[in-house]
Amino acid sequence: MKSVSVIFAAALIMAIIYMSFGMGVQVGLGQGQTNTIVLPQLPAAPVPAEPPPVLPKGNIEHMDYTFSDKDEECMALNIYWEAKNQDLKGMLAVGLVTMQRVRSKHYPSDVCGVVWQQNRDRKTGNLVAQFSWTLDGKSDTPKHKKAWEQANRVASSFAGDGGTVKDFTDGAYLYHAYYVNPYWKKHYEQTATIGSHLFYK
Repeated sequence: MKSVSVIFAAALIMAIIYMSFGMGVQVGLGQGQTNTIVLPQLPAAPVPAEPPPVLPKGNIEHMDYTFSDKDEECMALNIYWEAKNQDLKGMLAVGLVTMQRVRSKHYPSDVCGVVWQQNRDRKTGNLVAQFSWTLDGKSDTPKHKKAWEQANRVASSFAGDGGTVKDFTDGAYLYHAYYVNPYWKKHYEQTATIGSHLFYK
């Protein structure tokens, strides 16, 4: 019986060593007998939640503009449809381009006017949208909840108070996706590549 006790004590030591693996340890008790100690499965270490993105607050630097609720909605929609697959910086870049156009004398002076601007093609007479999603004939209702929530947060950062949104596009008011080759880009200076977009002024 003493030898059985010694073996069982050794088994307990083994159990402590293997406990972190949540394994079952089979222990010999002598005379062909065995017993299995089922070790408890330890709970997984908690995964820390990602902190919410830190968004700047206020207008684009050196620009004053008072947002209406409609302006903020237009901005959020444009950010969503133009950059829903982009990270935070990519979404902010679309917002910066929108605001650069508001500031420019060559575009409408309000956010919704910029977003929904359409012109007639001189050769065909067809309407051409500044942002393709506004004239693609599809529903404009966002479908991806997380991307829409992020787009709203970014739009709110432009409409808020207490600081400035730094213009890291270097004054860009044009951009295109990397996989297209627009005719107009040769007439402008490329200022940045952010996500899948190339920016120009």
